[in-house]
Amino acid sequence: MEAKRIRKNTLSNLLGCIILKLYYNGDPCICTEYDTRAIKGLSDELFIECERLNDTGLDLLNKDILLLINNAYQELSEFKTLHEELRTRLKIQKEKKTNPIPPNLRVKIDKQLKGWREDDENYFVSTKGSEAVIESIKEQPCVAVTGSFGIGKTAIIHNAALLMRLNGYIVVPVTDPLEIKKYNHPIEKNLFVVDNFCGINDLEEEELEAWNNCAVEFDEKCKLLVSCKLQGETAIFHAAVRNNPRMIETLIHNKADANICTHEGRSPLYEACLCGYNRIANILLISGANCHTITTTGDTPLHAACRNGHTFIVNELLQRGADLSISDKNGHTPLDLARLNEHHDIVQNIMRHSKTK
Repeated sequence: MEAKRIRKNTLSNLLGCIILKLYYNGDPCICTEYDTRAIKGLSDELFIECERLNDTGLDLLNKDILLLINNAYQELSEFKTLHEELRTRLKIQKEKKTNPIPPNLRVKIDKQLKGWREDDENYFVSTKGSEAVIESIKEQPCVAVTGSFGIGKTAIIHNAALLMRLNGYIVVPVTDPLEIKKYNHPIEKNLFVVDNFCGINDLEEEELEAWNNCAVEFDEKCKLLVSCKLQGETAIFHAAVRNNPRMIETLIHNKADANICTHEGRSPLYEACLCGYNRIANILLISGANCHTITTTGDTPLHAACRNGHTFIVNELLQRGADLSISDKNGHTPLDLARLNEHHDIVQNIMRHSKTK
C-alpha cells in the first residue's frame, strides 16, 4: 500500500513515522514479528506502514520524514499567520463596538442630523461657495466658514457634514473642545461640527485657549468644520483693541488673517498704532501685516502713530516702507500731524528717514 493513501494528517503521520524509525537501528532491516505486533498495538495505520517497510526499507521512510517535516513547518506557519490575522480582526471589531459616544447622546445626535437632512432637502440650494466648502473639508483637516449674519453659513456646513457622513464619517455636533477629545473614535473617521464658533458675543481668550489646548490632532480621520460670524471685527482685531499680545500670537499661529479691516477700514495694526501698543504692532508687522491700509477718513497706521506720538511704532513703520506722502481727509500727511501735535522726536526721525531715501 502506498504511503499517500494512509496520510490523513501531516502532523500525526510525522509522529508515526518517527515512532517507526525508533524500531530500526542503523541500516535498513526487516521488522521481527514481535516488533510488528508491538507497533500494531499502537495504531492500525502504523502497522500497515510497518508492513510496507518490510518491502521498501528505511530510505523511503527517511524521505517521507523530511517531506512531512517540511509540510508540517509550512502548516504551522500558515496557522500562525491566520492566527495573527484573526487577532487583528477581533481587536478592530472590539474597538468599533467601543463607541465613545454614550447611547443617549447618539440618539440625540441622530435626531439632530435628521433635522439637518430635512432642512437640506427642503431649503438648501447649492452654490459655488458651498461646493468649495465641500472640496475643502475633503482635502483639509480644518475648515472655517465665515461671513455676515444671514448668509447661510449654518446651512452650508450642515450640507457639507451630511455629504461627509455619506463618505463614512461619524458626524458629531459639538460646542466644547473637550467634547472632541472625549468623543473622538479611535478607529472610525470623525467630523466634528461647530456652528457659530464665536458665539453670540466675541470669542474670549479663555475660550480660545481651550480650543488651542484641546489635545486633538486634526487629520484625515479627525476633521473639524466650523461656522463663524464676521461682522467687520475679527477676533484678531479685538485682541489688538484689548492689547492682548498672547491672543494675537495664538491667532497668527493658527493662520488668522491680520489684514482684515472693519467697515471703516481699521485694521488690527491701525488699532495698535492708534493706541501705542508697541508689542502688538511689532508682532503684526513681523507677521507681514499691511502698513498701507487706509481708513474711510484717509488715515494710515502711520497717521495714527504720528498723531498720538508713538515714536517706537513710527520707527517700525518707517523701516517697513510706510508711505509718508499719503494725506488724510484734511490734507495732512503723517509729518504734518507730528508737527501739529508737537511730537518733535518723531518729526526729527521722519526728516532723517527722508534724507536717507
